[in-house]
Amino acid sequence: MVQIYADGIIIEEQQFMGMRGIGSIFGLLLLAVGPLHASERYYIFLFGSESFPRTPSKTHTWATLVQTQCIGGSETIVQSLTISWMPATLKIRPLARESETGRNLELHETIRFVLQDGQSIALWGPYEVYPTALPRFQAQIGRLQRGEYRYKSVDRNHGPRVSNCIHAVSDLDPLYGRDEYPLTRFGKLATQYLALEIFHRDRVIQPERNHAWLIPAMGLERYPISRYQIVDGPLSYLVLRRRPFDAPITPTTPAILPLPSLPIPPLRNAEPEIVAPAAPQ
Repeated sequence: MVQIYADGIIIEEQQFMGMRGIGSIFGLLLLAVGPLHASERYYIFLFGSESFPRTPSKTHTWATLVQTQCIGGSETIVQSLTISWMPATLKIRPLARESETGRNLELHETIRFVLQDGQSIALWGPYEVYPTALPRFQAQIGRLQRGEYRYKSVDRNHGPRVSNCIHAVSDLDPLYGRDEYPLTRFGKLATQYLALEIFHRDRVIQPERNHAWLIPAMGLERYPISRYQIVDGPLSYLVLRRRPFDAPITPTTPAILPLPSLPIPPLRNAEPEIVAPAAPQ
């Protein structure tokens, strides 16, 4: 029996049989946590990288959750958590027959690695999300770090504890299993699909707001990263929609600056109800 908490209150209780397809951008296996403070906010960054031409051995998908605290009308970063699941060797082998030991990388470690590997990086976000994202990230990262997962680039039919980088993130999805995140999408296209899914499921708070101040605050302005906005249309699940959010993030000399003082809208801590899809007739 799993008890699901939000703001210190049990909001759902479900029985699970161990298959992650039942409860697999953002995990049904939550840790019981105390009350979430109303002064805290949570933002998700979704990254995708790939070589040109795109090859499966030179692609990656990862996600970072940033927790901030609102003090005196401005926000400061409290912590960041990253799910960036790679083989321990950092050599992706799409044709490997067996799974291997994996390793969860930190954000800047991941960025430096993919850039050195000749890959370009795209960013969707940051988007403000609900507080329940924090225990979901914590639980998933704990499983990765404890060695409960193994890595395999093509993980289909290898069990719930064998995962590639995409499914290490998508397994946080409280509604759909891995079949909803097929490996026909990888690299930037896979990340674009993840971003579309959290928008379609109303997981983003005030999606019209631009939280670009977090980019230099996280030290990302020093890297050649292209930031894209969501383009929702018939082809968005099939091809990469290359509409820049604004000017690309270009490498600059990192500067230590005070975080900007921002007007803070009312907090929304109540996550919309998650409704399971209707069974086919």
